Amino acid sequence: MSNLRQSLVLPFALLGILPAPVLAQDSADTAPQAEQQTEAPQTEGPVCSGQPARWLGGTAESSDISTAEDPIRMVLQATDGDNPYVAFRISGDTENIRAEAQQRNGDPSIVLSTMDGRRLAQNDDANGTLSSQINEFMRRGDYCLQLVPVQGTEVEATMQLSTAEMEPLIAEPEDVSIASCRPTPEMPALFEGDPQTGLPNTIQTEGGVDYFRLSLAENTPLSLRAQSGSLDPTIEVFDADGVQIAENDDADGLNSRLDFASGLAAGEYCVGVAPVSPGHGVINVSASYLDPTTVLAEAYRAGDLPPADPSDYPMEQLDLQSQPSIVTLSQGDAQWFTFDLDQKSVLIVYAYGANTGADTRLTLFGSNGAAVETNDDANDSTDAQLGPIVLTADTYRMALTDLNNDGDSRTMRPVSLVFETYQKVQ
Repeated sequence: MSNLRQSLVLPFALLGILPAPVLAQDSADTAPQAEQQTEAPQTEGPVCSGQPARWLGGTAESSDISTAEDPIRMVLQATDGDNPYVAFRISGDTENIRAEAQQRNGDPSIVLSTMDGRRLAQNDDANGTLSSQINEFMRRGDYCLQLVPVQGTEVEATMQLSTAEMEPLIAEPEDVSIASCRPTPEMPALFEGDPQTGLPNTIQTEGGVDYFRLSLAENTPLSLRAQSGSLDPTIEVFDADGVQIAENDDADGLNSRLDFASGLAAGEYCVGVAPVSPGHGVINVSASYLDPTTVLAEAYRAGDLPPADPSDYPMEQLDLQSQPSIVTLSQGDAQWFTFDLDQKSVLIVYAYGANTGADTRLTLFGSNGAAVETNDDANDSTDAQLGPIVLTADTYRMALTDLNNDGDSRTMRPVSLVFETYQKVQ
């Protein structure tokens, strides 16, 4: 026991005779290693809102818009979980800057902020495009731009920084406003010669702003139209002095129409046609005699107005008790049906045509010609449904229209009409 006790005590006793400088030397060797392990890692490049970023021009010097001779740009990608930052510098006292994200894929938006994350501006969908643009008057300092996808989609965009004097990346929107105009011989004529032989006439434009000369030797009932399948056209008429005398937008859906029922007086006119906003497509501009009978027939074909009663216009008589459903062939123009209710009833009408490519619309009129109800695209589909609607005993007329057929393609599509009627049990 005594020997064991001595063996345990001996190592500690030996520590007391070790030279003090040796211990001091060991402490000095280990101290720098401890400091190296706890030293914070160095971050390369700029930091935006606490996140690592890149200089837009590659370096701080080449990202200085105050000294740049040309716009500074970089292609960036962003996802829902990764909205990258780029930094730029203004070394001058002030700069009028333009930051842009030109869409290459997806729908990008951009955010302008200070380095510490204070938001200064944000933009999405500039100049009627999916690209983004910010114009700001800025002071000296370093700033950040962030690319953010709209609705979490993946995006790719060209990020560009420029001054107001430099060429923008996103073109300014085309000016499609119609200016006051006077007819000149250089303008294309809406039609040539005598209206008896020159009308109707249609001219197709490229979808921009166009002006036409209209010459009338006598008072002429006239209908002017601007129609397009992809644009929203508008039409204006000016007299020989450049004074606007008529204008229209959206008379027939998005199409425009001017009807001069009592006639347009003899004289020279300028007709301006343009889309409401820039886009791609053509506009068909037409002039025709305004015949009241033709106007009524067009209203009937569109399903906007029921034919007079009695009328020679085709109309199919239905007996809802013996014909709870029928199948008809639709070719775009409204098909008219009439039926009688001899007592107060609840009516439901279904028009099924989605499976055959039809986009059905139903419009119900009372015996007085007033619209009772109209419907298009019910139940999250392109099929129409009327009701349930409570109707009194009366004679009703109903128009079935295929909105997916303008009548020019001559495409017949089967449509199934199903009628449900309910009466109160006495």
